[in-house]
Amino acid sequence: MLEFGSDQILPGFALGGVLFLLGLLIGRLGIRRVRAEVARTRNAHVESDLQRKQISKQNAEILASSKTLSLFVGKLTEGVGRLNRASLDERDVNRMISDLARAVFDPDQILLYRTGADLCQEQQDELVDSDILTLVEHEGLGTVPPEVASIPLGEGKIGWVAAHRVEMTRKDWQDPTRTEGVHPLPNHNSLMLDLISPIIRHAGDKTRTLGVLCIGRPKAKQDRNAKLMMQTISNLGSIAYSHAVSLSEMQARANYDGLTGLMIKRHFRKELGNQIIEKEHDIDDLGIFMFDIDHFKTYNDTNGHPEGDNLLREFAKVIRANLRPGDLACRYGGEEFIIAMPSADAEATYRAAERIRVAIEAHRFPCEESQPKGTLTISGGVSAYPMDGKDGDELIRHADEALYDAKRTGRNKILRYKAVEIGDAGVDPLEEFGQSFSERNSESIWGGDGKA
Repeated sequence: MLEFGSDQILPGFALGGVLFLLGLLIGRLGIRRVRAEVARTRNAHVESDLQRKQISKQNAEILASSKTLSLFVGKLTEGVGRLNRASLDERDVNRMISDLARAVFDPDQILLYRTGADLCQEQQDELVDSDILTLVEHEGLGTVPPEVASIPLGEGKIGWVAAHRVEMTRKDWQDPTRTEGVHPLPNHNSLMLDLISPIIRHAGDKTRTLGVLCIGRPKAKQDRNAKLMMQTISNLGSIAYSHAVSLSEMQARANYDGLTGLMIKRHFRKELGNQIIEKEHDIDDLGIFMFDIDHFKTYNDTNGHPEGDNLLREFAKVIRANLRPGDLACRYGGEEFIIAMPSADAEATYRAAERIRVAIEAHRFPCEESQPKGTLTISGGVSAYPMDGKDGDELIRHADEALYDAKRTGRNKILRYKAVEIGDAGVDPLEEFGQSFSERNSESIWGGDGKA
């Protein structure tokens, strides 16, 4: 039997213990390393997931911005296309600006104000802002409070933007440097405005405010380009307003006489036709008053044509001062004029015509003492729809016949058209009217100096 001494057994146990502890240590180190690796892997996965989410968010923002930009470009192109239309008025411009704002920002509220400033060429040297902003387009307001419908320049945030001509966002109001230390109050508690932009126009070295565009609670994603897009809409609006006024001025020059400011014949006949169509539908009356200046040729021969032009300008002022609301006044040719009087029967037309005749006779015109009776007078004829004619040509012809009869029987008078009745069939038209219509010079119908 083998026997081991205690000195041999103890070293073996010690060695085994050391090896066990060493293995345990190595195992724990391995587990820690594995755990650390797992943690790193997990963290890397989480970080990667966060990066993916961030990239996805950025892609969504880029996609939203791209969609907004696409809508903006599309509506901008459409707006520019509207500027090429043959007819464009301020209401078209108001709708165009609102459509652009809606497409770009998809807001809960849109407010568009105009200053009421006239952009006509004659006022370009005196560019001053109107004192009142008037609401011309709005969405998301419901009933419009009086404080919102009309805002004095400089009042509240909207008035402040109009007066200072600077774009403001909701955050900008919190920066006192943006408002020079002033803290404008909201114009009304019903307004939720995130963007307010002035619509301004530059003319030479002068600037004027044409209006203000306000956006409230936009649903579209807002980024640093929001203010730039707002500026672009406002600038396009300014161009469109100016273009609309230019078209209006061109139409006015085409449709109105440059000397008297009254309608020209072509435009008057078109408007008269429209009036008759309306009267047919509404079963209403319409009167025609046709007249000319007595002895106008004498006035021109005595005083010269420049004085004759001055007389016509002054004459037109007297006419305009004595028109009823809605009347259409026209320089029909030379010294001949015509007025259409909607909703006036023969009697009302005659009374209005007589009032104009008296006003002209009472007015002191320059050089009128050179006239045969020392004063300027008119002769005229009156006809009425539908009794004296069913269309414009017939009404004008009959008023002209009455005018010719007034000339023939002494001048400075107004006569009504009198149709030839069946019982008067034997009356010679030459005795009744002085000359048959078919034999008269066309200038006496369409204007000229034939009855001077």
